[in-house]
Amino acid sequence: MLAELYKLPGDYFMGKNNDFLNLLFSILALGFHVQDKRHNERNRSGDLISKTGIDQGRKYFTCARCAIDISDCGTIPQLQTVLFLVLYLQSTAGLDVGYSYIILAQQSAFRMGLHLKIFWTIQKMDISMSAILGYPKILDLDTIDQEMPTEVFDVNITESGENGYPVAKWSSLLQASNAHMRLILILDKVIKYIYPNNRVGRSVNEALDTGHIVDHAIVREIENDLQRWRQGTQQLLSLVYAHVQMMLYRPFLSYISGNAFACASAYFGVCQNVIRIVKELQERGLAIGPRWFTINITSFATLSLVYFNCQRTNLSRPSDLHPDPQVGHEATKVIAQRKRDACSFSSAFQVCGLPVWGIAC
Repeated sequence: MLAELYKLPGDYFMGKNNDFLNLLFSILALGFHVQDKRHNERNRSGDLISKTGIDQGRKYFTCARCAIDISDCGTIPQLQTVLFLVLYLQSTAGLDVGYSYIILAQQSAFRMGLHLKIFWTIQKMDISMSAILGYPKILDLDTIDQEMPTEVFDVNITESGENGYPVAKWSSLLQASNAHMRLILILDKVIKYIYPNNRVGRSVNEALDTGHIVDHAIVREIENDLQRWRQGTQQLLSLVYAHVQMMLYRPFLSYISGNAFACASAYFGVCQNVIRIVKELQERGLAIGPRWFTINITSFATLSLVYFNCQRTNLSRPSDLHPDPQVGHEATKVIAQRKRDACSFSSAFQVCGLPVWGIAC
């Protein structure tokens, strides 16, 4: 992409020919945001000022956002720009705005009649953000019959169909993307049956009178879906897999009775697994602090374990489910790279009377 941009004359970007430049700005916004390095720049007065990647990312995001009409995307670069802006907003906890961008991107994609890869990418964003925000999905997947994208690059697809591809032509990147999409579809099933939104339009009294009862046969069915997915992907996408499990079991946290007790126990096991995964990612240098989904999953898992410990009747007895202090410290360091999220996370710990490491709000 950069090679193509540098081949163009300088006056090419005057007027309306700046789609690729806006796309580059949106990519740079996301790229700078996820790097944690600090660098120095000179201002107009010649003084050195210190800037972080987050500062640079915000600048590029503003440039890309001001130069594009999100409600009127007519080209693929324009739509790609919107999707990168959504990814940036997901990383900065701007989920409400990102959700509205996804709605507009979906409408533009339908108008343009785009292929399956972009369609399913938008659905993946829609389901993930709806699960976090509790908003209704933009599109009900039960009403569509679109297949998953073929796991080969577009240059290898011919008019004769999907048969006859050499093994070497299969794309591991697209296979991973489809595996992620299948996991997100299981999350969509969790939302449909565990978090129904069919009572949104009712009054408060009607909602109280018609409490939602979860059929544990559905829970076991989703558990089987997750198990089959796990068998097909081995150890890939372990944190996203744990997040789907958390969404499945979390409603049973405060209703420990009968069959719900097994779900609550499974939820705490999943939370422990999340802490172990994040710790391993940090040890391998793969944990990205500003990634909001990582912050959300880590904080929910840690605070859920703290909640369980606070509910124990025998406080003198050692708790094997309480997060290890050193692991909590490492999790806090992930949050600390974003000050607003660090403050909200640390304040929750302070309410529980627990120490907070390395954060000054």
